[in-house]
Amino acid sequence: MTLMVVPSGDVSKVDFVPQAVLNKPLGYFATKLRASVETGLDDLDHYESISFNRNGLLFAVRHYKGHPDNTVTIYLPSKFHEVEQITNIVSNILSELSVSGEDILWQRRDDPDL
Repeated sequence: MTLMVVPSGDVSKVDFVPQAVLNKPLGYFATKLRASVETGLDDLDHYESISFNRNGLLFAVRHYKGHPDNTVTIYLPSKFHEVEQITNIVSNILSELSVSGEDILWQRRDDPDL
């Protein structure tokens, strides 16, 4: 597996942008990957998160306070702008996490101007 869990401190300076919402609880990923859920606070609100490094690509799976229960959002660094590239990255992440495309509630290609 090319996916590694990383401490939130390793991604604290990354400007993340939401790219997909999944119908999975954060605990699913914590259990599956034997990862610790970390808490944080940013300009939006409090959140729980697991951060990853996939072949040099840092990303996070987060659940913000107030978001629907049993959902998480995949966040990618803000350097990604091309919808097709983002869609491919999200697809690769889902494959690596063994998550079905049916679990996608929303992704960037659904509303590229957001």
